[in-house]
This record gives sequence, C-alpha cells and structure tokens, in this order.
Amino acid sequence: MYKIHFVKEALFDIEDIVLWYEEQRIGLSYDFELCLEAGIDAILRNPDAFQKRYKNIKVRFISRFPYGIHYRFEKN
Repeated sequence: MYKIHFVKEALFDIEDIVLWYEEQRIGLSYDFELCLEAGIDAILRNPDAFQKRYKNIKVRFISRFPYGIHYRFEKN
C-alpha cells in the first residue's frame, strides 16, 4: 500500500479551488473533490502509469476540471 503526502502549498491551492467552484455553483466543489479523489486513487493504485512531466515529477490530470495532480513517487 502506498502513502500520499501533500505539500502545504498544494493543500492551499485545493482549498482555494474548492471555494471558487462553490461560489460558481452550489455543489460544484463537491464534484471537483470527487474527481480529485478519483485521480489520487488512480495514482495510489498504479503510480508508474502516468506521464513524466519534469525530472522526477509525474502528472495525473483529473477528469472534468482543468487541473493535474503533480507527484513524485518514491519506492521507500
């Protein structure tokens, strides 16, 4: 089983995005959170499956929303 750790800047970004989507339409932030969670689950199931973006950073784009989850996978 893999573990995931977020940098604090990513958590701030997620919070801002959630608040913005909720202002646009009630419930849209919940849709965003579901898509984000599905993207994280996909990474945890198979972290090697997604494209390399930088030296050791991969990205998994989430569905329906224009965001990607940038991550680094460490085997330890």
